[in-house]
Amino acid sequence: MIFSSLVAAQSFDLEGFDEAVVSRAAEGVDLTLVTNNQGDVVGIRIVQCEDCQHTTFLPARGLEIYVGEQQVSAKQAVQANGGLGVVLYHPQTKLAQKVYFYSR
Repeated sequence: MIFSSLVAAQSFDLEGFDEAVVSRAAEGVDLTLVTNNQGDVVGIRIVQCEDCQHTTFLPARGLEIYVGEQQVSAKQAVQANGGLGVVLYHPQTKLAQKVYFYSR
């Protein structure tokens, strides 16, 4: 595993207030997007090590999905299911904000 507890900080300007949004990360060996019949992401599963149980996250509104460095749709990303990747999630709500598949 490359990193076990990554914290990502992003800064946003909200009507004159500079607010830091902190995310936690779960990196794993098996990242899978769970979609419904319409192709919408309804869950994100990640297995963090060979013998570990999977962890499931619900998607936040505006979930961003990347394969490599390219932002893609859920329909495009499901082709990368089962690969290595990382999920950035809100530490309090546990909602997934960004999903990164390392490659196809």
